[in-house]
Amino acid sequence: MLNINNNSSEALSHCNEDLSSSQSVYKIDTKFLEQVSLDPSIKDLASNVDKSDSLVTVSKVYHRLCKTLRYDQAAFLSLGNGAKLIHEVDKHRDPRFISQVSIDRNEVICNDFSVIFAKLSLSMFPDISLSIRETHTGMSNGVMHTSSIVDGAGIGRLEADPLASFTRSDFLRARLGLLPIGLRSANDLIPPDDTYHKYHNWNDPGNLDKLLETIQEDIRSFELPVVEAASFAKGALRAAIGRVGYNVGVSNYERDSNLISTYTLTDLSNEEISKVSLSEGVLRVFARDASDWGRN
Repeated sequence: MLNINNNSSEALSHCNEDLSSSQSVYKIDTKFLEQVSLDPSIKDLASNVDKSDSLVTVSKVYHRLCKTLRYDQAAFLSLGNGAKLIHEVDKHRDPRFISQVSIDRNEVICNDFSVIFAKLSLSMFPDISLSIRETHTGMSNGVMHTSSIVDGAGIGRLEADPLASFTRSDFLRARLGLLPIGLRSANDLIPPDDTYHKYHNWNDPGNLDKLLETIQEDIRSFELPVVEAASFAKGALRAAIGRVGYNVGVSNYERDSNLISTYTLTDLSNEEISKVSLSEGVLRVFARDASDWGRN
């Protein structure tokens, strides 16, 4: 997805041993990076950081980026539309667009995050090696997911992939005050999912109103952006009612430039129990049959 060097001789030979044909790792084309001029507000995220420990420094900058940036709403809404998604992807890999990303104009996807993180890392540690991993998403249009890899003395080989999962993204986790899980070395184990700890332990799955009230309060108190809020609501609902065997289906659409997410709750026999909508941080129930709600 990035304008990277596709010469096969540039492909890294030390990819994960079990790397399948669905992934490719390449060195970043430095000429491409030179076309990107980071906004001063983004550059500032790498300032006032103690560089005595390069691993800690890179980790802090990664966390700052995740807490500053948010996922692009238009790209999120185009995930089911091949032609529109390709248009969005092309936009986010354009050096001119990436150069305009700032703390105020902060909507990105995996492409521009990877470039921005690489640029910031290189500005702090000029001797590091930078690579891009492209992973096939399985979409028929050939769109690929992008993550960046930094490799250097004192850092080791770290892969930055904050958007591997919307419901566990580091954009979301950083705002929830949780440690990032998308920056790790090849030997790091994927940690247990603590994103929805409170909801996994929800003790009243039959009280939908209370559940929605709690989710909505979290969305507001943590000031979650639109896509992160929609993803959080999905994850929280699934954690809270999934423990009694219920399912949550999700659909997203746009109305008056706003993202509307609809969550369809079904019981063990796949009968619809309720539908819940999320718009502008407000959760609403607009259909319900509560006769069997909360029964296992």
